[in-house]
Parts: sequence; structure tokens; C-alpha cells
Amino acid sequence: NAAAAAVRRNLLDVSGARERSSRDEIHGNISMEPALTAIVDTPYFQRLRQVRQLGATHWVFMNATHTRYEHSFGVAHLAQKCVESLRSKQPALNITAKEVLLVKMAGLTHDMGHGPLSHAFEFVLGTMGVDARHEELSLQLIDAALASRGLAVDMARLDEPLAEIDPSQRGVAVHASTFGYIDDHFQDQHVLLDDHVITSRDIVFVKECILGEPLPGLRDFIGRPIEKEFLYDVVNNRHSGKDVDKDDYYVRDAARAGICEAKMDMLLIDSARVTKINCKVADCFRCRQRRLRQHEQSAIGGGGGGGGASSAASGLEPGTHLSLAYPKKYATTVIKFFDRRQELHQTIYTHKTAKSIEYMLCDVLMAAEPTFRIHLPDGQALSISQAAQNPEAFLKLTDRILDRIEDSDAPGLDEAKNLLERIKYRDLYSCVVSCRLNEDSHDEIWKMSDEDIHCEMMELVRSVGNEQDDSFAEMEEDDADDEHDNIDNASIGKLEANDFIVEVRKIHKGKKNENPVNYVPFFDTHQDERQLRNGAFSLPLAVQIREEEYATRNTNAYLDKTIRVFSRASTIDADYEDKKKAIDACFKQWFASKSGSNSYGPSLSQC
Repeated sequence: NAAAAAVRRNLLDVSGARERSSRDEIHGNISMEPALTAIVDTPYFQRLRQVRQLGATHWVFMNATHTRYEHSFGVAHLAQKCVESLRSKQPALNITAKEVLLVKMAGLTHDMGHGPLSHAFEFVLGTMGVDARHEELSLQLIDAALASRGLAVDMARLDEPLAEIDPSQRGVAVHASTFGYIDDHFQDQHVLLDDHVITSRDIVFVKECILGEPLPGLRDFIGRPIEKEFLYDVVNNRHSGKDVDKDDYYVRDAARAGICEAKMDMLLIDSARVTKINCKVADCFRCRQRRLRQHEQSAIGGGGGGGGASSAASGLEPGTHLSLAYPKKYATTVIKFFDRRQELHQTIYTHKTAKSIEYMLCDVLMAAEPTFRIHLPDGQALSISQAAQNPEAFLKLTDRILDRIEDSDAPGLDEAKNLLERIKYRDLYSCVVSCRLNEDSHDEIWKMSDEDIHCEMMELVRSVGNEQDDSFAEMEEDDADDEHDNIDNASIGKLEANDFIVEVRKIHKGKKNENPVNYVPFFDTHQDERQLRNGAFSLPLAVQIREEEYATRNTNAYLDKTIRVFSRASTIDADYEDKKKAIDACFKQWFASKSGSNSYGPSLSQC
């Protein structure tokens, strides 16, 4: 396009500097290369300044006001450190400077799709009938950020520079031939070497790193060949769950909540090495594709078969991958990493009061959905759920939307505004029940979802209200000494579905009811040292450490489940206390009917 070409500039002119640094409280100075600042300096990335990392948690931990913006910088920084370490210590892997930049770009952009209230926004969208993960939204916003620079992925020309299009918004367009890794050669010649230019395949690779799986419509990764597959595990590790995303937010969140100092331990990142690993991913798409290719080759008598190299031809045995492993001597440090996850979820992420406010804010957004509108320059007026599917409207979906709802003159927002007012007066949803489950004693309940429990409690409400089930009344007579049984069945029968929220809180170390350390590959520093210098297909096979070697240091349960029930009643309601007692009694009767006991036992406590 002649008009677009007339205003295009080379990347260095757009960024204004070879490198730009920001000071971070966790990592110190974080540098950003021109290709990254071209993305950072767009509305699509800058909106992260108004999206808090921990949603409603700052209402309890007052210093936890950090945003997705600084977390994204932190992940980018750690991604760079990790890949640079691998490049330095395992040169035979042939990691390029551009690949360091691309993995760093994946770390920088991985959270661009987060909406207000952090992960709770995905729950809100699901309730509104929109199935969208923040990772998928991030991919759309990467495209939007590139488009604002006049660049676009061309799936028909994957190995060529990005396509040049008319820039959207007010962004300054970049010459595609200058968008890439800038070295001293560019400084002198103002021309990028061909292998330094970012191609469409490179951006696909960035998206695959974020998603942790093939892009929609594809069956396998296409961004990098099999010998570079370990790069996919730096930002989003689908094998072990140990990645730089968690490295950053485990420390950042804990520090801002005031439960640890703001200091990053780089031991595991610096000691990570690429090895072969045995695949433990259920229904792994890469293993599935390899089996398919082997079958195709066998069917044609061992010929090429077209659809890519088999595992044997690629140098990898079936069921093996190239991924990140750690020295056996650091097993204790790995254990502490997963223990930290459990601690953060227990202490911060699922804090009773923070969750109460989160549920209230989710209700605010759902109450505003029918009438509140986000207006675009082209005249469109979109609901919250519609805005989440439009990159331009998504720019306005930040935590500031709560203020916009409160200040809006749109009709039908009384309920939403009342909830916001309640939060200011600390008139919160009450946690009425907290019942910790035992998998052995409560096997049937253990398998139930919060929706299942809520549904069955409402069936109980209806049966009591209709006097169709006398067994619950008999149970109350048998337990006259229990304070819960002073509630008249009529009070239970008056409960409505919207009166309470059921939450099945699942806290684990990363692999639900399994030991996450069993998924982490380890190598022997002395035995494997020579082989670790080899090329990708001659690397040693990492092993799993026997559990008895560290069992004494890892005794906590891997999965903890607690049922919590919140009452939506307001303290100014005349039946506030009665409704809480009715919800408690309803849950008790439901629990007794499922467990065969009329007592919660010592695991139940009033919140």
C-alpha cells in the first residue's frame, strides 16, 4: 500500500533506542529490545497497566496492587535469562539470538488477554456463554498489536517477513524487513541479516509458546523443528509445570502480599539443561502425531510419507521429547517450588474474604451485562461479553470498568451499583460453611463439582418446601442438641438458588492428586556432564527421582478439597442471620444425606 509505505520507518527509528530499560522491584533492570518495545508501546499492551495481577486480593492484602504489566516484564526477563543460559552452556543446541528474542516475546505477551478481575473474568465470560481462555485472547491481541504497526502474519508465506498492511490505530508502521533481532551489523548498515528478520513462522512460534499446544486448526507445532521443541517449555511447560511464568508470579505475588521478601532465586533457571525426557502427558498431541506418521510410513513400506519425520528419523524414540531437566542435587529446591504454589493458593489466592469480594465483583459484571455498553468510535455499542471478542473494545476491559459501571447513567444498573456500594461498606458475602473433605471418607462428595452440589442442595430446598421428604425432619429430631437443628424446615424451604454460592476449593501442588515432582526430569551432574554437550538427538535421557529419596521432605497432601458456601445476604436485610443459618442447616442436611452421617465431624467449622 503506497500510503502505508510512505509513513513506514525502520524498527530502530520507531523504538528510539537500541535497548530500553525499566527498573523492577524483583529483577532489577529489565531491558527491552526494539522489536519488543514496538509491541509494548501499543494500547493493546499498555492496557495491562490497569489490570491487577491478583484481581480482588488487594482488598485484603493492601499492597498487592501490582499489575499484569510488571509481571509480563518479569516473565520476559526470566525467559531471556533461561534461554541465554541454555545457549551459553549447551552451544551444540544451536539456539540463535533471534530465538532468545522470540521466547522473550512470548513471555512478554503471554498475559495480554487477561481481562479485569484476573482469572475470574474467564468465569464471568463462561457464565455469559463465551468460551475464551486468556491465552487465546492473548493471541488475538498480539495480532492487533502487530496490526497497529502495520504488520501481519501470513500463513501462506510462513518463512518470509511479516506482511505489510495499513497500520491500525495511531501506530507508526514498521518496515517488515527491519522488524527482528538488531545487532551491530544493523547499526552500521541499517539492514537486518536475513536470519534476524522476524517471519510469520516466528510469530506462530511465539503464539505456540503461549498456548502450549498447536494453534487452532493445526495438529502439531509448526513454529520450530523437533530439535528445538524444548524452547516451548520455557514460558509454559506442559510437561512438568515448572516454567518462568510461575517463577515470576510466585515470588512477585508473595512479596506484594507481604509474606516473603522481593528476591528471586535463580538457582533452578541457571542450572536447567536440555535433555531427553519420557513423556507423561496424557494424550500428548506430539506423541499422537508421531504414531500417526510411523503408521503412514509402515503402510507405504517405510517410505518418506510426506507428513514430517518420524520419531526414529528425527533422532527421538517414541514417547520421548526434548525438554528442561534439573540436577538431582536440587530436588529439594524443586520440591519447595511446588510447595510454594500450594502455600500461595492457601494463603492468598483463595483467601476467604478475597474470594467473597471476587464473587461480588463477578456479580457486578453479570448484573451489568444486559444494559451496560462499551462504545467504539465506529458507533458500535457492545456488551461486556461482546467486547471480550473484539480487540478494540477489549482495550476498555480493565479494572477501571467497575468505576465506569458505577458512574454510568445506563438503566438497569441498580443491582451492580448496590454491590459496589456494599463492598465499600464491607457488607460482604458471608462464608457460612467451610467443610474440608477426606477422599477416603467422602468418596462420592469428593468427585462432585460446585454446580453438582448447588443443584442437589436446591433439590433439598424444594423437597423440604414441598414437604415431600420427611427423612430430613426425622434427622433434626435425632440431633436436637445440635444448634443447627434449631432451624425450622420452613426457613430452608424459603431459600432461592441465588441466595448462596457453592465453591469446591481445590488446592494442590500443580498436578492435582499426584506428586508433581514425579513429572520433573532430573539428570546426574557428573554422569551426564559429557553427554550434555552433545547435539539435540544425542543428549542423555533424564530420569525421575525415586520418591523415597525425598519423601521425608515432602509429606503434605498433594490435593486438598474444601467445600465453602457463601451467602449473598446483606447485613441490612432483616433475615440476614436467619438466611445464613438456613444455608448452614441446608448444607448440613445435604452433607449428612451424602455421607451417611449427621455430623460434619472436626473438619467443619463456621467461617
